[in-house]
Amino acid sequence: MFRLSRNTCVGLAVAAAATLVGLACGADEPARKILRKEEVSPSTGKVFKTYEYYLDERGREVKHGLDTLLMEDGKKLRDLSYADGRLHGPDITYDSSGDVSRRGQWKHGRQEGTWEGVESDGTLRSVETYKHGKPIGPWRYWRKGVLIREDTFDAEGERVKLAFFHDDGTKRMLGTYLPRQLPDFKIRKSGTWTYWDRSGKVVADGVWKEGKPFSGVCGVRLESDVGSAGGIEIFGRFEEGKLVEKVTVDQFSPPPKPAK
Repeated sequence: MFRLSRNTCVGLAVAAAATLVGLACGADEPARKILRKEEVSPSTGKVFKTYEYYLDERGREVKHGLDTLLMEDGKKLRDLSYADGRLHGPDITYDSSGDVSRRGQWKHGRQEGTWEGVESDGTLRSVETYKHGKPIGPWRYWRKGVLIREDTFDAEGERVKLAFFHDDGTKRMLGTYLPRQLPDFKIRKSGTWTYWDRSGKVVADGVWKEGKPFSGVCGVRLESDVGSAGGIEIFGRFEEGKLVEKVTVDQFSPPPKPAK
């Protein structure tokens, strides 16, 4: 894990904004006057947003430069960068203490490169990667420095694999997905899905075909669950796509060892 100070992040944002303003006044195009505006909350009377812009030929505002959202106490909530009305450049979010909680980049209105979630002590909470606005490669999430989840995306931005880990870093769940398809565009499980308890013992192992449980012990997500991928599942034993019996699966035994 590594740390990047808030001042460094702010410096990047300011430098990027300054570059964007320079683009607006380049030698190869007519000079644009960059203006700055503050927006005041009618309920509190306090400034909650400041941004830079220019006026186009029809007198309309076009964001260009630094756009800052503020908390009620005046501290920064988020720094964004715009170029000719589109997000372009650093995107930095701060927590209530003023520390960086999330950072990433936009390119011509689309997320690009590595986006990181950061804990208050500077360690990473998440790493997500984008290319032309689409998620790519592995996305990883940590809790207290321990990897707890990893999503894998293909070149088209489709989630193709999902893994969860226990709080000690050992495997908890692993499975694969089919690319989403019309008409419903829903994500569908495919292939083998395996679940482990804290000791490393396999407690469920089942095969899915075309988004439906087919054989072995499969975890079926509750229709009422609106959580993230994985979600709340009930388990059953299947044969040739038919439910034979419901099964109780305990992924969280034995209990975690006490900290020394």
